[in-house]
Amino acid sequence: MVYSAPRGTKDIFGEEAKIRHFLDTKAREIFARWNYQEISTPIFEEVNLFTRSVGETTDIVEKEMYVFKDKRERLLALRPEGTAPVVRAAIENALISPGKISKFFYSGPFYRYERPQAGRQREFYQIGVEFFGSVSPYADFEVLSLAVEYFHNLGLKEYNLFLNNLGCPNCRPEYRKALKDYLVQLPHSPTATSQLCADCQRRIEKNPLRVLDCKIDSKNIHGRIPLIKDYVCESCNKHFQELLALLTENKISYQIDPYLVRGIDYYTRTIFEFKNSVPGSNAGLERFSSGSQDTFAAGGRYDNLVKELGGEDIPAVGWAIGVERLIKQLSKEFISQELRAKSQEQLIYLATIGEKARKEGLKIVQTLRGAGFTVETGLYEEKSLKAQMREADGLKAKYVLILGEDELNRKVTTLRDMQTKEQKEIKLDNLPSELKKI
Repeated sequence: MVYSAPRGTKDIFGEEAKIRHFLDTKAREIFARWNYQEISTPIFEEVNLFTRSVGETTDIVEKEMYVFKDKRERLLALRPEGTAPVVRAAIENALISPGKISKFFYSGPFYRYERPQAGRQREFYQIGVEFFGSVSPYADFEVLSLAVEYFHNLGLKEYNLFLNNLGCPNCRPEYRKALKDYLVQLPHSPTATSQLCADCQRRIEKNPLRVLDCKIDSKNIHGRIPLIKDYVCESCNKHFQELLALLTENKISYQIDPYLVRGIDYYTRTIFEFKNSVPGSNAGLERFSSGSQDTFAAGGRYDNLVKELGGEDIPAVGWAIGVERLIKQLSKEFISQELRAKSQEQLIYLATIGEKARKEGLKIVQTLRGAGFTVETGLYEEKSLKAQMREADGLKAKYVLILGEDELNRKVTTLRDMQTKEQKEIKLDNLPSELKKI
């Protein structure tokens, strides 16, 4: 019987594996400079962690979570997103406290039962950051500018940043009421093109904001939809305007999307999405564009989640990048050049001639790898020097070390630069130190 990977999953190898490693390594380098500490949480958690934080009426909880019982009948879920597990871990391990700035990053697989399509798999990977301990718009600005810095280092230039202000528990109830009143009358309005779907009719009572994130009704609703910007309190508006001023002063371009809501309930005040920028398009400005396929990174502020999950009153803000969607956005040519340059700088190929050279070559390979060099060799099977040189060229090795009986008798090896074709002899006793100089 021939087995296949489960639908919505994929095997990762070759060029894509190298690209993913490159993205992860680059993220770690940049996050370390910004003093973000790595955190890793379990693949599965108690299901209530997500129903309470993400929201019972969200698509994630209602339709997309992988839920199962363990052998003791405990209800668990494969993690569908990263923020709630990080908050749980931060509370449980006393990693955060009021008045203290704590910053974390994570990367790894997540799971949602969705229809597989380009850039969206049932097993998908995210890179994310979480900033705890400050309600200031400067914290919002930091996480946004960190994302911009990361994209810049990846050579990503064609994207748009969209923001909206969701308000807070003090001002959002008034907006919920206005939106609910609008939605209740919508099916009877002469401007409506269709009735609300069954999910949205149910959500009107529980959480009308979810209607704005519906994949069906978001394209069918017409009329004067109440906008949350008209209902936010003075404090929320001041916070948002200060953030916009910081972005403008630091030359980070953005656009306001008044219909942006995101698909998760824990957000307050600032929410944002990074979207594909296609010349001539208005991607992101269409009504209810939240969660569309051109979104490759998103996040926002969640000032109440820590307290809701049993911790102290600690504000926070963060984002997550969908790795599969980010790869779609990146210039494959740019990434390939980066990877090619890196491999050419590092890879050394050892070619041997004769049985004595093969045995000594094995020791040399072990020594060089132990000294930190990336080494490949053709000594595993008997091959001609010409065949080994072809193999080294195919691997895009920067240098080839040639070791035959003549070199072995003189205790030297020949170093060949595969680009310039220049050759020089190096004494075997000094090989690691001489290679480091080169």
